Amino acid sequence: MNTRRILFSSVVTSGIGVGLGLVMLSLAPCPYASDLYRNLKRDYLILGGVIGLLFGAGQETVRQLKRQCDEEDAIANQQVQTLKPLTSLALTRQFNNGKITSRLR
Repeated sequence: MNTRRILFSSVVTSGIGVGLGLVMLSLAPCPYASDLYRNLKRDYLILGGVIGLLFGAGQETVRQLKRQCDEEDAIANQQVQTLKPLTSLALTRQFNNGKITSRLR
């Protein structure tokens, strides 16, 4: 797997998550003034960044694993196609006017 690509994707989506945290903060300002809510802006930014980081890393990892699985399936299908002519030499039976005849396929 390409680690650089996973890191890039996670950093980009982390930035998007920070942006969404800012948007969420501006759309729903907190009406409270206690100490618990004083650092709410920082908490939204951190939470958005971490969620974006995890989402981006997970999405890129799944994308790369799917590509790897597709490549392995293509190799397996290619191997089956190369073995198919060898197995078609089996005898087949046909009914020809009530008689059973055997021939190579």
